[in-house]
Amino acid sequence: MQQLEHEKRDFGAFQRLPKLEPGVNLVTGEEKIVRQLVAQRLHSRGGECLWIDAKNNLYQKPSIPEYEKEKLLAEALGKIVELSETRGIPAVVTQVPGELQWMLETVASQEIKARSTSHGPSVETDDFTPEAYPDGNGFQTRVNHWTRETEVVKLGTN
Repeated sequence: MQQLEHEKRDFGAFQRLPKLEPGVNLVTGEEKIVRQLVAQRLHSRGGECLWIDAKNNLYQKPSIPEYEKEKLLAEALGKIVELSETRGIPAVVTQVPGELQWMLETVASQEIKARSTSHGPSVETDDFTPEAYPDGNGFQTRVNHWTRETEVVKLGTN
C-alpha cells in the first residue's frame, strides 16, 4: 500500500494505471485499455510483465474431461504465480466468462477494472482510482483530486 501511495504522489492526478506488483493482476472489463496502458508504462519505464490472455478459456473446452479441468487450471495458475514471484514481475491475466472464472478471481492479488468513459479510459482497483482523464483539450480532474489537494494545503498551513 505504501508503494502505491508513493507512485500516486509521483504522478499526481495524472497517474492512470495502478502499480502492478508480482502476483496475478486480473483484468475485468475492457482489456484493451489495460493492455495499452501497460505497454506505455513498460515502454517509458522499462521492466517486464507476463501478459496471459483468457487463461480460463483453455480449460473450459468440451474436449477436456470435467474431472481434469480444475486440476489443470490450478496447476497452470500455480506456475504463473511461481514465475511472477520468482522473477519479481507482475502477471496480468485476462479472463472470459465461464465455469472456471472463479479460480482466476481466487488467485488474483489485485483486480483491475477497466472501462471507457466520456473522459477517456478509467482503470480502477480496490486501492486505486485515477483522478484525471485526458479529454482532448487537456485533462478533466475528479473532485477527489481537489479534495485531497485542499486537505494537503490545510495540513501544510497548520
